[in-house]
Amino acid sequence: MHRLLTSLILVVLGLFGASVHASLLVDTGTPVIWPDAQGDPVLSGAQWLAARFEISAPSTITSAKGYLSSANDGGVIHVALYSGDGNYTPLFADDVNVPAVTFDSTGRLPVLDWYGADAVNWILDAGTYWLAFEVHPGSSFEGFMATPSANALGCDGYSTIGPPDTCSSLALAIRIEGTSGVPAPPTFALALAGLVLVARFRPYRSNSRM
Repeated sequence: MHRLLTSLILVVLGLFGASVHASLLVDTGTPVIWPDAQGDPVLSGAQWLAARFEISAPSTITSAKGYLSSANDGGVIHVALYSGDGNYTPLFADDVNVPAVTFDSTGRLPVLDWYGADAVNWILDAGTYWLAFEVHPGSSFEGFMATPSANALGCDGYSTIGPPDTCSSLALAIRIEGTSGVPAPPTFALALAGLVLVARFRPYRSNSRM
């Protein structure tokens, strides 16, 4: 009987663990053509940038980044995730420090990298969302996001508050990592195992009563 219980617990843990898959949920790729930086979308306190994306299954986002660079001494950007229904209240947000601009070996082209929310735990249902890059009052950041991305999402745009009202075709480069499928925290699986054990020993307790 103990062997049966042990096997059952392992099966439960295996099923729940197998239902979650770590992956790139959204990956537009790095821009394939480096244009003049002056032609790229500016990211500043006067102009925010956002891209709309979809996920087809319940997911947990662990990282959400954009391919960008500062154009000055750097500063803090606000990375926010909004629902796709036009609500201006972010579901999740994180402040990220972007370092001062550096240049390549020619001394002319700024060096870009992936910056954004990292080591987060943003749990989402299947649906449509906006990933926004914002510069709030008090931040000295001024910079830009390089375009066009290799696999553009098809809907992104400018705003000064919340997600954009309309779609543009900026082809922003964003990368979102996480797990998709049925969320399965170890504690949940252990709770199910505990229920199995309770069910197993309940008849024994009943029979021991006088």
